[in-house]
Amino acid sequence: MQEKRMWKPLIARLPEDAPERLAVNWEDLLEKNEDVKAWISVPAVEISYPVLQADDNDYYLHRDISKEYLFAGSVFLDAANNASFMNYNTIIYGHNMRDGSMFAQLREFLNGETIKKCKYFWIMTPEADMLYEIFSVHYAAVGSDTFLICFQDYDAYEGWLKDMAGMSAAGAAAIPETQDRIVTLSTCTEDSARRMTVQGKLVWKGSPYGQKQNKAEAQGAA
Repeated sequence: MQEKRMWKPLIARLPEDAPERLAVNWEDLLEKNEDVKAWISVPAVEISYPVLQADDNDYYLHRDISKEYLFAGSVFLDAANNASFMNYNTIIYGHNMRDGSMFAQLREFLNGETIKKCKYFWIMTPEADMLYEIFSVHYAAVGSDTFLICFQDYDAYEGWLKDMAGMSAAGAAAIPETQDRIVTLSTCTEDSARRMTVQGKLVWKGSPYGQKQNKAEAQGAA
């Protein structure tokens, strides 16, 4: 029973319907701001931004990548998360801007047709490119269990995964297993006490695009 709950190797072959991934110039980005931890790309709704992280969740609310004031702020990683994206639940925040920028377009996933365009999103870091499959789209109260990062045990995590999948407004989806790692995308709504969230489970991990493939990737692509 315990063995089934341990971390499982991800499939070597990139899913055939995976969207194109970006080649990120990490040298330029990190020279601009060492707080850049990742790049997010959500093809179905044309979201593509650097992901920053500070020591608290207020710093990038209204600062851009140059650390200058910007009302729209930046897309940023929860300060409590590890930038490796290997926490059980990693949270990324972005404002819901009226001009449609930042994470405003996440609301389009409430329309079941949107996920049919592309059910994946990419998280790219200097160390790895990671593909996530969306399994839940739902509203969540601020401070609710949707935003948990740590879990008491595997049973608690398993129950949380079932709850998240069960709340999805985008139709039924496969419930992730306790070996899976989750990313939760969160944006504000008209109700200050409620957030709109899109959650994906990690389904593929490989070397950054443009770098030499590792042995497993090369075998999977054969």
